[in-house]
Amino acid sequence: MRAVVLDAWGGELSVESVPDPEPGPGEGAVAADGLATPLHVAERAAIDDCETVLVVGAAGGTLPDPTLGERLREATLWSDGPTVAVDTVGDPETLDAAWEALGMGGRLVTLTTHHQRALDVPLAEYVVRERTLLGSRYATPDQVVRAARLLADGRVDAVTNGTVGLAAVPELHERIRAGEGSGAFVLEP
Repeated sequence: MRAVVLDAWGGELSVESVPDPEPGPGEGAVAADGLATPLHVAERAAIDDCETVLVVGAAGGTLPDPTLGERLREATLWSDGPTVAVDTVGDPETLDAAWEALGMGGRLVTLTTHHQRALDVPLAEYVVRERTLLGSRYATPDQVVRAARLLADGRVDAVTNGTVGLAAVPELHERIRAGEGSGAFVLEP
């Protein structure tokens, strides 16, 4: 599987791997929660090793990028676009951009509950382009346990932004809302 990660804040397209820091105490539990969701999505969308996966909103925010489709087609060397797009933002603009970026037979997975938001796609596109729209709420209990085992066995490294005290939480929320940070933190009581 080839991951194409789009940082929605800066609109950067990356196909590079990120080095994993050494996990500290408590980071495995935080990372297991973060790993269980992509594990669920991968199974829900039946992603295999030949897929190109686009993750929209991996760093949060929205995606006002009119060149997304063209950039993705350049990044997906063997097809006309990603075979799977995972939208973690849920804004109509990001859903539309992810849908338009998909190659023939692609699957769009949308996460969490977006309440009154909608994706306006003519039914003919589902048939003519053989595309699928999937919803994903959260991992199953079994997937959470499997994610924890992947971390415990050392097959996947825990990636967090560090450990913070409870007093730092309001500042972290403000930074994330301002687009200055994202990710998982271990809370230290």
